[in-house]
Amino acid sequence: NLTGALNDLQQYFGSHVLLLASLSFDASWRALGILLTGGCLHVPENRRDLPAVSRYMREHGVDSVSCTPSQLAALLAAGPAPSPLRILAGGEPFPAALWQQLAGQGDVTAFNLYGPTECTVDVTVAPVQGVRPVIGKPITNTRLYVLDAHQALTPAGVPGELYIGGAGVGRGYLNRPRLTAERFVPDPFGEPGDRLYRTGDLVRYLPSGDLEFLGRVDNQVKIRGYRIELGEIEAALRKHTGVDQAVVIVHGDTPDALRLIAYVTSAPGQTWQDSAGPQLRDDLAQLLPDHMVPSVIMALDKLPVGPGGKLDRRALPEPDGARPELDAAFQAPTNPTQEAISAIWSELLDITPIGIHDDFFQLGGHSMLAIQVISRVNEAFDTDMTLRVIFDSPTITALAEHVNSLTSTVDRTWEALQPVPRTEQLPLSFAQQRLWFLDQLMPNNPFYNIPDAVRLNGALDVDALGAALSGVVARHEVLRTTLHDEAGRPWQSVSAPQPVDLPVTDISAEPEPESAARRMVAAEALTPFDLSTGPMFRAGLLRLAADDHVLMVTMHHVAADAWSRTVLFDEIQLLYTALVEGRNATLPDLPVQYADFAAWQRRWFEDGKLSSQ
Repeated sequence: NLTGALNDLQQYFGSHVLLLASLSFDASWRALGILLTGGCLHVPENRRDLPAVSRYMREHGVDSVSCTPSQLAALLAAGPAPSPLRILAGGEPFPAALWQQLAGQGDVTAFNLYGPTECTVDVTVAPVQGVRPVIGKPITNTRLYVLDAHQALTPAGVPGELYIGGAGVGRGYLNRPRLTAERFVPDPFGEPGDRLYRTGDLVRYLPSGDLEFLGRVDNQVKIRGYRIELGEIEAALRKHTGVDQAVVIVHGDTPDALRLIAYVTSAPGQTWQDSAGPQLRDDLAQLLPDHMVPSVIMALDKLPVGPGGKLDRRALPEPDGARPELDAAFQAPTNPTQEAISAIWSELLDITPIGIHDDFFQLGGHSMLAIQVISRVNEAFDTDMTLRVIFDSPTITALAEHVNSLTSTVDRTWEALQPVPRTEQLPLSFAQQRLWFLDQLMPNNPFYNIPDAVRLNGALDVDALGAALSGVVARHEVLRTTLHDEAGRPWQSVSAPQPVDLPVTDISAEPEPESAARRMVAAEALTPFDLSTGPMFRAGLLRLAADDHVLMVTMHHVAADAWSRTVLFDEIQLLYTALVEGRNATLPDLPVQYADFAAWQRRWFEDGKLSSQ
């Protein structure tokens, strides 16, 4: 395979090649190739002193350089490059601005090399030309397939995961059979015994036959119920005229605190003010849906890279909680109502200070945080505002005015939310009734399933986990609720608490436990609920190894939503930890349940007070 690669790539080597990459970096195999093809290899003493490296290149007649795109950009900025110059760049995505810069220089011939270590490094090559970075076409002895989630071929232009076959595919990972089985899979398009390597890279074929790199498959995240491809956001940022490089990460410790953070470097001649202020967020909002616009955009002089020249995500700075640059000038709260609302916003958004004219959503707020804002404001001021208010009044000053208007006119005779007897048929809330009606139209459908699969690594006490699940189901009646119909009038009933069934399926003996787990998780997510018999909560445990499990939890939307599932998993963790540590594993009783809210909502509507809101 190396012989075939050399035959393909030696035409791109010059006679005097500077190796800027570390000798421990996989792409440094080119050093051997350069020597075997008669070239002179230059290895600078201090690769980090780029001005000195630039001078060395000019003084020693270097006509080629092998490095990563990040190193290349820094090298070109450190001083004038020798002319003519050949460039072999690879190891990370090629920034569009750098690509266009090189494509426009007639005395520079650059090539983008792509390939993972698992496939003997280089598998594609593309000349740097045009305006669109590509990773090109396969080299000798290499087969490339773009497959969907079901390992079926995708049409040209449709994104999919890149699978690599051919003589360069390695045998696997030393002493890591499970990971080997996950990444090196049978080749359905080759001879018996052939294997493909799953790269985890998201690509698509262009009409030219070149492959375009779009990002990482594992860069797809789920925030507040939305599946988000981080590479798509990064690509949108890099299209901005003021941005050179861009990286987007997910920040937050709990599901309800997750938010998108973008890091950008300014394009040449631009500054932070030009490239990453309010205008950048506004421009992104024209290209992306609201849930894909980063909450925070941080400008850096340069993105951090590791010794191999690749991006070091762990070195990206944490958001400092400072107020971002906004269209509105900062103005501090001027009255107690504004101060109280400002304190609530600061705690939930983790930003200080917040001005009274700052837009909640420009500060990074979203629908789930908005729910918590309204809940806390209602509690603080004894009001009954609906969620719609914060969308109509997204600044502190507007929200405070709304609060003040309510506190001066609110009808204090309204009935408080109180428990109702369980001796009679309980009405449905409006949300429950809507879902019940849809289920009547199309019964036994999985459209409103809320599935979760949680990977559990390490020792697991299955009995304690089952008891923790039983504890949360006992605590929340809505998980034990079933819906019924009498003469066209739906109602709900609550069953007595019972231990949760937690079946354990051992798939450790499967040839590919990871693949088996994915299939079983997908099948569980598509298993419908019967709203009349329940339960509205299901759990199952997959055992991939003695210390490796997947917990499957599925609920129907009639009993849960994105916010409540966060509460549920927090409580499961609390109960499980207490049980394992031998502590008292109980949570305080809830003063009211969802059925109490449904009854209260119905009375509120019948009294005509809902229409006033």
